[in-house]
Amino acid sequence: MKNSDSSNTLANIKSFNLPFWIIGLFFAAITLVFFWEIISGNSFFWEDFVEHVYPTQSFAAKADELPFWNPFAFGGMPFLADIQVGFFYPLNRIFSIFVGADNLVPISVMQNVNILHFFIALCSMYALMRAFKVSQIGSIISAVSYAFSFNLVLHIIHPMVLAHLSWFPLVVMLLYRGITEASLRYGIIGGLIFGMSILSGHPQILLYEGLFLFVFAIWHIIVKIKSSEKQNIVKVLLPTILVFVIAIGIFQIQYMHTMELTENTLRSEMTYEQASEGSLEIKQLFTALVPKMFGYEKGDRNSKLSFQMPTTDASEKAIRAPYYYYWETSFYFGLVAIMLGLYAFIAMPKKNPHKLFFLTIAIFGFLFALGKNGFLLPIFHNLPLFSNFRFPSRMTFFVTFAFTAMAGFGFDRLSEASTEKNSKEMTKLIATIATVLLGVIIVLSGAFAPTNVVGDASLISEFATTALILTLIIAALMLLQHKKKMTNITGTILIIIAFIDLYIAGGDFNLASENPAEKYKINQEQLALFTPKYPNNLFRVSMRHKDYGIIAMQRNIGLVNGIMLVEGYNPLVMKRYELPFKTREERNKLWNTKYEITVDKQRQQVYYRDRELENDFLPRAWFAHEIKTIDSNNIENYMMNNDIDFKKTVILEDQVNYNMPTDCDTNAQVVFTEYKNNELKLKTKSNTPVMLVLSEIYYPAWRAKINGQEAKIHRANYNFRAIYVPAGENNIEMKYYSEAFATGKTITIITLICSVLGLIATFLKKDKITKKTEE
Repeated sequence: MKNSDSSNTLANIKSFNLPFWIIGLFFAAITLVFFWEIISGNSFFWEDFVEHVYPTQSFAAKADELPFWNPFAFGGMPFLADIQVGFFYPLNRIFSIFVGADNLVPISVMQNVNILHFFIALCSMYALMRAFKVSQIGSIISAVSYAFSFNLVLHIIHPMVLAHLSWFPLVVMLLYRGITEASLRYGIIGGLIFGMSILSGHPQILLYEGLFLFVFAIWHIIVKIKSSEKQNIVKVLLPTILVFVIAIGIFQIQYMHTMELTENTLRSEMTYEQASEGSLEIKQLFTALVPKMFGYEKGDRNSKLSFQMPTTDASEKAIRAPYYYYWETSFYFGLVAIMLGLYAFIAMPKKNPHKLFFLTIAIFGFLFALGKNGFLLPIFHNLPLFSNFRFPSRMTFFVTFAFTAMAGFGFDRLSEASTEKNSKEMTKLIATIATVLLGVIIVLSGAFAPTNVVGDASLISEFATTALILTLIIAALMLLQHKKKMTNITGTILIIIAFIDLYIAGGDFNLASENPAEKYKINQEQLALFTPKYPNNLFRVSMRHKDYGIIAMQRNIGLVNGIMLVEGYNPLVMKRYELPFKTREERNKLWNTKYEITVDKQRQQVYYRDRELENDFLPRAWFAHEIKTIDSNNIENYMMNNDIDFKKTVILEDQVNYNMPTDCDTNAQVVFTEYKNNELKLKTKSNTPVMLVLSEIYYPAWRAKINGQEAKIHRANYNFRAIYVPAGENNIEMKYYSEAFATGKTITIITLICSVLGLIATFLKKDKITKKTEE
């Protein structure tokens, strides 16, 4: 009788088979509930979304041509080559459709497109679990636990991370079906989706995903080959190869261009100490049970218990971790997923390939995330690529993925346990419950409570008590499910608890009160003053005074309002951005800075100084009549320690044989006839040869022509451009042209064409086989 009850329960769960449109509506509904405050316009995203994402995506959206160059931050720098812009990620291009009459993208559009990725994550994880033949209820538990885990929710302020992780389960599913079914079609589609997703632009997550997929593919290829002696190895390998080759091919339109930029940036060089920043502390393992036990952060930085994780700096000195470590080192995915996943690891057969793979991935992910507190990062830091990134704690997404996937298996395992082994299964279930309860009780005891708490310390106990109550409720439901007293009702309740738990834990993280668009508004009088008058009244604005800690405007306000700033905000900074001068006044002179934020100590006022009125201002383009050649290794020291009249002298780093006359034409003229982001045009007139110097950032992708003939652009005055101009009237054109981008674009186009043709061929082949079968 018991065997009959067990089989009936299992059949009941497996027969719970709703059409996907109902599942999809449910996923849409819980996404709306989770982010309702933002969708309704009552709250807004914050942090890097405000500082970096909103201005860069606004600039990209309103561009009427490919935005290769950004002249509005850091005096000018490559834009399209910046991988984190994610210009070619299809969902980012939705923003271009909604640019309004004010030349801005409504903040609601930008936020809602990012929220859409949670719906994508839900559907992706659900599809993967169904491919693993997990029940619908188990699949929904996995999907909810993954999509609203901290690895996604706390990184909505970094949409490029969110985009990667939301599509990733779908890529895994297509790779899995490609291998298990020896299907080229799934390999092609998997490659297309993987390639599309990585265009969103987060190289660190891409590296981790690539590692995951490589191990996953090798693992399941071996399993597939072992399962059948007659298995054609080539047919099994081809779908895997297609996933990687197609994704790599699609990515080239961004990758090759980005590599060109990386060679000229500071972040291409990173020491072990820098790479280990953001290492997970071992005691943070308990945050998988009580996520806010060390405090938390949220929009407006007004949490009642600030995040306070004790850690060490590069010199091993004890410090309090920066506030942003909260979202970089948190990996909560809910108590339902923890308990069901742990049960699956304990109860499933030892040789189950899914169990072994996800257990390996989870252990590896945690050990790597420990960074300097573990042993894996020192090993991997010596490997290519792994030394380029901070925050090894981001590898916790392996742990999240493994446990949320195993949670679905765990739910089904509760129903699949046979009555003959019921006592053993009960022992495993009790062991699972006891392990989680012990962890929660340890937190509740205050064993790891932070000292010198900033905020309400009693909240730690409150958080742990809530976790204890939830653990007991989940334990009771698991016991009921194991005893077969409840079936689909138990699963439904677990889904609801999983969602509520994750909503309580992370639902308030993204709720900031101030609309990001409001932070970029500027009064019309000041805007008129700071906006350059094209093409000839060009200048920059310096709105930061480091000596006094003054940042007078949003750091990337230039991208939104068209103000050419000396400063900006970007994770990537050009190697030679900081000019080697002793004073900011000297630096701003070469920067073509007209308005400079200044402090009047006597009047105790902060104001913008007009350098042009004080005759302390160099134009955007001028002529130098003397060339000084200084070796690249010595130029910083030379400029720092010598008085140089840059109106007359230009400093070059390469040897030239230009004959500059001693009686140069001091009345020579230069005017801009056109100034665009990607292209400059000038006219010059002089009686003698001259060196045209521009306060424009030197970058290898800029090309020049004089009267239609190629001309060399020299790196001048440490970080600017200069061109030798012959006597007479000349038309000069400078244009951004990257051979790396052109090559990458060609590879991507060829990859897409071949993929589409291959996909069509697989469908035609299937139709042909179907017709033969019918005949």
